[in-house]
Amino acid sequence: MKLIVPALAALFVAVMSGVASAEEWKLIYRGPAGIDEFIDASSVARLKNGRVRAWHKSVSREGRGVRALIEVDCKDRKYTIFLLEPLNPENLEDFKTFELITEGWSAPKRRWVSLGARESGDAQYQAWCGK
Repeated sequence: MKLIVPALAALFVAVMSGVASAEEWKLIYRGPAGIDEFIDASSVARLKNGRVRAWHKSVSREGRGVRALIEVDCKDRKYTIFLLEPLNPENLEDFKTFELITEGWSAPKRRWVSLGARESGDAQYQAWCGK
């Protein structure tokens, strides 16, 4: 029995890795500061409550950035982050930035932030909510 649980866990990770390889990153917005925003079109889930959940990533021209599981409330034009990870966790500078970014996003006091009316907010709203 002790060997079955680790074997099942390894199988689960292998299967999920295969699912992750089907990512379909689409550019949402190319920022003037050199940060590109992407949504994984293959991960988009439209929830019953009118919200949309999908993977998102922000990448600098140098290839540094974060990947996040985000939920967008299309009615109120706001979002929250469920899971956040640096694109390159081996880079110590990226990891320190990642630690600062993750503060305040976890349950039970999940923070919701407005997408705003700026150009990037409009582009993200369109990509997520199709409006």
